[in-house]
Amino acid sequence: GPGGRRCGGELHHGHVVCRKTGGRGWIYLERFITMVVAAMVQETAFQDTVFANEAGLLREIHAGAECLRLAAARAAHQDSGRPTPSAAVGSPSLPHGTLASVFRCFEERLECKRFSAASVDKVLDPALRSANSPSDAAAPAALSDAEIVADIMRTLVAHLGMHWQVLEARRLRRSDRIEKLRTYVVHWSSFSPAYVERIQEGMRLDLLYTMQLFMQPLLLMLVPLLLPYRSPDAGWVDNWMHVLVGNNWIALMCFIFVPQWIQLALGFSMPWTCTVLWPIMTTLVVNAVCPVSLSSFTGFYPFPFTPLVDSITYFGCLPALWYLLPASARTRRAKGKFARAVAAQVLLTAIFCSGYPLLNVGIEKATHVWQTLLYGMIFLGARLMFEKGFNVLLNDLGPDVQPAMFFTAELAYQTALCDFFRNAQDWSIFIVFV
Repeated sequence: GPGGRRCGGELHHGHVVCRKTGGRGWIYLERFITMVVAAMVQETAFQDTVFANEAGLLREIHAGAECLRLAAARAAHQDSGRPTPSAAVGSPSLPHGTLASVFRCFEERLECKRFSAASVDKVLDPALRSANSPSDAAAPAALSDAEIVADIMRTLVAHLGMHWQVLEARRLRRSDRIEKLRTYVVHWSSFSPAYVERIQEGMRLDLLYTMQLFMQPLLLMLVPLLLPYRSPDAGWVDNWMHVLVGNNWIALMCFIFVPQWIQLALGFSMPWTCTVLWPIMTTLVVNAVCPVSLSSFTGFYPFPFTPLVDSITYFGCLPALWYLLPASARTRRAKGKFARAVAAQVLLTAIFCSGYPLLNVGIEKATHVWQTLLYGMIFLGARLMFEKGFNVLLNDLGPDVQPAMFFTAELAYQTALCDFFRNAQDWSIFIVFV
């Protein structure tokens, strides 16, 4: 207020508060509640639960939370008949014992705190002022701040004493859900120094290189679309340009990704027999099966479910990638990483290249709104299944492999999503995705 002075406390829009925050009753109640919340989550999550700009305050809240956690653990062990855990070494002033005794200690500390009318409302309201100024006998009686806070503290302590384990379990479940939500999109640990160094070496400010980086993949994918194809009804012989060039070109652009991903997962560069020879060999094998062999035997062109057939054929070529590695590189550790990397690649192909084309048939044939919504939910659920399976498979491969795999998966997902929307017959499908 006017003429107010600072005396080491905080200056509010009212009386000057000269008392340190640690000695105020209302603030102590807030800190006690924070200790309870911190005690009901894992100790490793303390830094993500409590924030303060004073190290001493963090230590105080951490110590109180640890006391509550240990007391609750003792109670849980006594109820189950298991040995009681020993108290952690800490400050001698920290309360130890049963949960009830720890609560009593906090209540006793509250009695040592002070309360003052720091707000304008408290000063102007006679009833509230009289509670903190007993000399003002003309004003009606009201509960003091100390009585209000003590009553809140007693109610809170009584509820926590009876329901601590239930509340703790509920809080842990909520903490786990928040952690899953926080790490749902992408949660990467630190990249390895070698990976960071390789990225930094490849970073250069060159306009020509940047244009080449963006334009080369686009041109490589557009080339097969500009070739002079015949009508599909003409058969596979008259469509030799698509059979021999277009189909092979598109397959080769897809198969080139596989050894690049595998060598990133293995952590060393693979020889040209894997990065160049294997994609060419796989392309020729896949194309020889479909459309050449199947179309010539059946007379159907384009052959139904070509992506599905090509995916199954490509799976059979993956073991050859391992045997094209030098014998010195085929160690037991490399074999485990190779198996996980291939499993992740198979999962990606099975969902995005095999499962989604089958969903496209279903969404195209859907005649009711509920069918459309069901296919949309299956579409999104398949992606979630891939993300979960991907995380399980790649726990031992480290974060270096995640950018490449997420890029490949996102590319396949967005392509499948465009095709899915193209086949949708009802606008309600957008509700599912929104």
